[in-house]
Amino acid sequence: MQGVEEWQAEVNFLERLSHPNLMKLLGYCYEGRGSTIEPLAWDIRLKIAIGAARGLVVFAHFR
Repeated sequence: MQGVEEWQAEVNFLERLSHPNLMKLLGYCYEGRGSTIEPLAWDIRLKIAIGAARGLVVFAHFR
């Protein structure tokens, strides 16, 4: 139970965190036995990471 309490404290902290370079945490979902979905395939994970990196480049360019 200690791990869950530590995780909840971290989520509570992130909810209150405010910084111009961070997105606000709007919510989360907790599943007691883990995720209800299968892990993403590595090629999809890579596409997501590349998309996020491209978004950061655009953000930095216009900032």
